[in-house]
Amino acid sequence: MNKFKFDFEKHEIDIETDKKITKKEKNFFKDVYNYIDPNKDEFSYSQGKIAEFLSADEENDIFLEKLMKKRINITVYKKDSKDKIYFISFPFFDFYIKNENEYMFTLSKGIKFIKKNNIFGEINIFSNVLFKEQGSKKIYFEILKNKNKGSFIQKIDYLKMILGIGSENYERFYDFEKIVLKPIIEDINKYTDYSLQYEKIKKGMGLTCKIQEVKFIFYHKKFNNISEETDKIINRLVGRVDSIVLITKFIEKNILNNGFEYVKNNLEWVLENGKTPLDNLIEQALNENLYSKTKTKNYILEVDIKEKFNHIFIFESRIYKELRKCNFYYNYDFLKVLYKLKEDEVLKYEDENFKIEVLYCGKLKEGSIKIYKKEDVNRIE
Repeated sequence: MNKFKFDFEKHEIDIETDKKITKKEKNFFKDVYNYIDPNKDEFSYSQGKIAEFLSADEENDIFLEKLMKKRINITVYKKDSKDKIYFISFPFFDFYIKNENEYMFTLSKGIKFIKKNNIFGEINIFSNVLFKEQGSKKIYFEILKNKNKGSFIQKIDYLKMILGIGSENYERFYDFEKIVLKPIIEDINKYTDYSLQYEKIKKGMGLTCKIQEVKFIFYHKKFNNISEETDKIINRLVGRVDSIVLITKFIEKNILNNGFEYVKNNLEWVLENGKTPLDNLIEQALNENLYSKTKTKNYILEVDIKEKFNHIFIFESRIYKELRKCNFYYNYDFLKVLYKLKEDEVLKYEDENFKIEVLYCGKLKEGSIKIYKKEDVNRIE
């Protein structure tokens, strides 16, 4: 199968469900979106947790059976035409397992395929399902189209047109703002990785001048939270790289993909060990994690477990339990690694104070959990 790559400059996209998603189902998806890492293919809920989304007389299994039958349909068109060039349809989940008092879900192969091949870039499928306002999709796509700029400006008439509103409607901007614009802003801020604001632009300086355009300003939430620390590091690279613009973009991309600590550690290593210009060494360090490869530490083996685990979820739960005993407060970087856990593959993680090696071998063979602690890490009893 030829790999299709979505391009906002060439294509338009429509994301819909084949059947209406009920309010209760949306509430379930909101919970999945808020509390389950999107990079993880499996997750679990207790029976009691599922019941929280239902009325007293509803049954969990009936609710889930109806949900399992609903599909996401994605259609891609040529720009400025309705010629379909790509279509994909898939359910939200491939299956679920009911195990005593727990439900375990696995995301569908369609969602996995999209993530693996990065077909639609940063488009979040769940965001499009959760949006309350139909126009939120259009503004969300405009954000992704202009993600490297941080803002875009739209004339009021054009804005109404892309949102499916006739130019004759909402003549007063106050009405347009209250009924259309603000609910969309709320949608974007609640269900995407972006924070969005807007400014009203008038033609002329008089009080009676009409608002002609809207400027949308946005930033990626994850990157903005660490932007100050990032700026400090990038400022230290000025004069030591040939292209600060290209290196900055490369660093930002790595922060989003690998986490801030990963990038910070490798850049500190480059600054300490590299010779100007540092451009190539920075790329190599972030691609290969040279910081981790070259540092030396003395570790003490704190946990060494070998036993059979009936399911990968039980195995993960045991890892969390042992980590808590070691006073390891796992973060985004560790979770990102753990979500790549696969059967019969050794998974490794290392940071300033800990080294973790785990192996899950299915319920028929022994798995292993090894947790090493740096020698000089203070123990909290």
